[in-house]
Parts: sequence; C-alpha cells; structure tokens
Amino acid sequence: MHLFHNCWCFVRDLLEWCDFCMVRFLKAGSLLMLTIHLCGYAILCYAAVCCCSSRQPTMSDPHLSLEQISTYLHDGILVVDNLLSPSEIIEAQTSLAQTLLNDNNVDISNLEETGHNLTNASSTNGAGGVLDIFYPDWKMSIATNEQLFRMTCQLWKESYCNGETKEDVRWHPYGTFDCNRGYMYIDRIGFRLPSKLAESIGERQLSNKEATTDATAINNASTTRKKKKKKSRAIQRSLTPHFDLCPEAYHDVTNKNKWRPIQCFVSLTDNLLPNTGGFEAAPGFHREFHSWVQNGRRLNSNSDDSAIASGEVMSSPKQQQPCIGEYTHVHDRELMKRVQHIPVRAGSVVFWDNRLPHGNSYRNDNSYDQTVPSSTAPLESCGARAVVYCSFLPDIAINRRFVERQLIDWKLGRAPRVGDRWIKQDGEEEDDDDNDLRNNEMELQLSDLGRKLIGLDKW
Repeated sequence: MHLFHNCWCFVRDLLEWCDFCMVRFLKAGSLLMLTIHLCGYAILCYAAVCCCSSRQPTMSDPHLSLEQISTYLHDGILVVDNLLSPSEIIEAQTSLAQTLLNDNNVDISNLEETGHNLTNASSTNGAGGVLDIFYPDWKMSIATNEQLFRMTCQLWKESYCNGETKEDVRWHPYGTFDCNRGYMYIDRIGFRLPSKLAESIGERQLSNKEATTDATAINNASTTRKKKKKKSRAIQRSLTPHFDLCPEAYHDVTNKNKWRPIQCFVSLTDNLLPNTGGFEAAPGFHREFHSWVQNGRRLNSNSDDSAIASGEVMSSPKQQQPCIGEYTHVHDRELMKRVQHIPVRAGSVVFWDNRLPHGNSYRNDNSYDQTVPSSTAPLESCGARAVVYCSFLPDIAINRRFVERQLIDWKLGRAPRVGDRWIKQDGEEEDDDDNDLRNNEMELQLSDLGRKLIGLDKW
C-alpha cells in the first residue's frame, strides 16, 4: 500500500512540474520545447501508472479492511466475497463435476441414477455431504490461494498473536508464532444433495436390498417369520452443530496432533437462504467458550439438569458427553438456539473461530431439475451445495510434525491418516518406505508459496 501511494505521489509531482514548465515555455515563446516537454511527460506518466497497476501484492498489503477484522473479532465469523472470479467459479464447478464422474462414477446431470455412488466417497456416512476428495489439482489450487492465506495471516495476527492471559479471548497455549508463516491443512469437499433426492436414492437402495433379501428367503425353507420392514434412510443428512476440538482439552497441548485456530471453506455455489444445506454457526460464542466449558458445557450451569447444584462444575461422564477424537457434539439446548444460517455467495470464503459450534442445515430444500441447461454453471441445475474445505496451520512445532506426515500421505496419494477428518486410521505409526513415495510435486504445479504451504520447501 505504501509503494502504491508513492507511485501516485510521483504522478502528482509530475503534474505540478509540467504546469511549471508549461508556464515557463509559453512565456519564452518556445513552442518546440513545449511540444518536446509534453511528449516526455506523457511517457513518464504512462510508465509510472503501469508500474503502479502491475505491482504484485506484498506481505505488507492489507487484504482485509479494519471493518472486516472487527467483524471477525466480534462474531468469530467472517464472510469475504469474490475470492474467486466468475470464470474461476465456473472452472471449479466444471472440474468438480469431472472429478465426481471420473473418480466416483457420479454424473451430476443424472444424479437420480448415479448419485448412490456418493456413498463410496463418504467416510462420514453421508453426514453433511462431506466427501473424501483431497488431491485434485483444481482443489489444491484453491487451497493454496495466496490471497486466502494472506487473509488468514491477518486474522491470526489480530485474534491469536497477542493474548497474554487465559482470560483473554486471544490466548492460546502454544506461545508466540510468526503470523506470516503457516501450512495448508488438506481437507475434503462438501457436496450436499437436495434432501428429497437423497431420500429417494436411499429408498431405492433399500428396495433393491430388500428384493435381494426376499429372493434369498424364498429359497430358505427355515425362514418362516415375517421380518419387520426397515425404515429407509437418505444417503446424505445434515451435520449437526459440533466443535472440531475437545472443549475440556483446549488449554492442554498433550495428546494433540495439530492446532488449527481458524477454519474456513470456499463456496462454489450460492447458499443465501436457510434450509438449503448451508453453513450454520453461533456468532460471538468464542467469547463465551471458556466460561461455557467451566459451567459444564452449558450457557447456564443450572439449566436443564436439576442434579447440578448452583455454581458446581459439571464433570461427571454421565452428564457430559465425551469427545470423539477432536469431534464434540453439542447437546446444550440453549446454545443450539443460537446457531443460525450464514448466507454465502459462490466464490466467497468463510472464516470461523474453531471455538464456535458449527454445522450445516437439517435439510437442503433446493430443487433438482435435470431439464435446466447447465452449460454455463454446471452445478446450477442439480441443487447441490458445494464447498471446498481449506484452512491453514500456524508455523509451530506441533503443526510442523503434522505437516511432515500429511506430506507423505499426499505423495502416496492416500487419504490423510491424521487430523480431525473422522477417517479410520489403521497403522498410523507405520514407517513409509521412501522408495514407495511417488514424486507428486512433479505432477502438481505449485507456486513458491504453495511449496512452502504443503511442506516441500522450508520457510
């Protein structure tokens, strides 16, 4: 910003110099000298403007305004529009559709017949429409977006680098760190079908399974009892409000594999209305998080539980649901009431503090219409909500160890084995033979920043 200001100050000074020279030459009656002067002046101005307009952003550039930073500090959530241009949105949608078709045999133009294959790509059993798609080039390009990383750095600096006491909302147990350095957290994507479509696919799957079972039973003479008909289940469902951390262990640095204070995703589709499968969270709760934990995960220590005496901290396992790794379901009814829809446009990025309960809506009531042409926006007619989950890890010791292991998984092209991705993690401690690692970095064209973010190059 300082350099940009200096460029235009230079142009302003040229204008003033031109005015001075014009007066001088006119008084002297030298038309030739005036013409030569004006031509030289035009060339210098053009060069100065080109220099200013073509300048690349630097680390000192503010990517977020003071108002945006203030919103994040107060709400713990920030939506920033236009991270992706319209052409980049269409390119990402097209690439996602191609990935689903090539890798999962899912045709977005014929989801009624092929949508059942989405179950093979979901280790969450359909929760939230989350799919185990990690490494396609188009997705990695979004996840290493420089502007996205620089905005995260700004938020780290303002919200985590200066807390000195545990009572300060900015405090964390990992000490000081360089807010301009970090690593990518390779996450998944979200592709949430319209609820009616997910339900109809689930009904067909159940019908096909029952037909197969009945055919087997006919040939089994010992089967005489009439079995109760199973209830059909949609192939996808909502992801209810939760934390991607264990609240009671927030201050503890042991038995953790990473620290990710800010989570984010980039949306590939518009999601402006409630009940369309979109993002939901409780704005501002990060400022109450620590007192909520001390009250036994309740906004009011006396609410909904007569067994808790006034002022008593609830710690009994019978009263308090355990954490499942770094996943914690929210059971506090009063807190659930504060969870609300967060409107997001295609191409926007959403940042949120990891101390906020979040999830996505119970239903996606968008329509699915194969008759609508979708050549310009491939996902427009299928009604799905599509996002790329992508966030960053500060450059601290625990995250450096995490990134080393994440890098091995990326090179092998296998699903990440560590993190809070809810993937069954067998053999985590096994060593990998370097001879088996494929040279993935040669296949994916990474920028200098991208190579640092993934851990190939040192900061």
